[in-house]
Amino acid sequence: MLDQLRQLIEANCRGDGLIGTADPDLTLFRSRKPGRWVASPPDMPLREPALCVVVAGHKAATIGTRRVAYEPGFCTVSSVELPVTNMTVDATEAEPFLGLRLSLDQSVLSELWARFTPPTLMTVPDWPVSASPLTGVIVEPLIRLLRHLDDPLDLAVIAPDTRREVIYRLMRGAHGGILAQLANRDSRLSQVMRSITHIRSTFTEPLHIAELAKMASMSTSSFHDHFKRITTMTPLQYQKQLRLHEARRLIFEGSTDAARAGFAVGYESPSQFGREYKRLFGAPPLRDATRFRQAS
Repeated sequence: MLDQLRQLIEANCRGDGLIGTADPDLTLFRSRKPGRWVASPPDMPLREPALCVVVAGHKAATIGTRRVAYEPGFCTVSSVELPVTNMTVDATEAEPFLGLRLSLDQSVLSELWARFTPPTLMTVPDWPVSASPLTGVIVEPLIRLLRHLDDPLDLAVIAPDTRREVIYRLMRGAHGGILAQLANRDSRLSQVMRSITHIRSTFTEPLHIAELAKMASMSTSSFHDHFKRITTMTPLQYQKQLRLHEARRLIFEGSTDAARAGFAVGYESPSQFGREYKRLFGAPPLRDATRFRQAS
């Protein structure tokens, strides 16, 4: 079945890179040459929660502050949107890297949570990413989901149920604990995610920890501890990475220069912006942008 999944991904890839499909929740990825990004490619959207599956090739990335390896035949569920840095892909023309990413509908998670409790213990995760070997009960509906892409009626009528089946199978398996935490609005993970959503929507503004803690229904000290445990970063570090990644996107698009990009994401000092940009991405903004365009 993994070979069938690989063939379907290749059949639906019109080129290399991140490839959207007729299903807005399903994204494919193919690379026929090795690559390295100091940060996520600027065209790579991050939508959480999501299932990532690698069917061929190898990928590694630093997520938050941890190095994560993606191997063929494994699936990964990510619950919290974290900035990605130092991503590498191992691939060749003969053996390309192939994978897919499926966004997991929060409303379906909540509906399934109301109907049954996953067998995995409801513990607070110390890392927002869960990995496990692929099983047939996951691969089989993914194959059907890719086949739906060929028929607009199937995509409209059957695909929602197929996506729901994928989530159901994930909740009944090794990823049940982290998905149950997401589905349960009173869990620590869900409480921290509410604050993360707020930070993401207001990351250019000053950060108020007491307000975020209240949003998460925690004391300030408890919120700080849980936030760092789940994201591996403090709220301020998380906001800083969001700002720098967005500034990098603006610079790479050519829509603004480095100084304006820094001001646009909330920095008041160009020198501070330049220092923190270089510390995260390994080069000043202009050199980083030139390097990216040459690589592209």
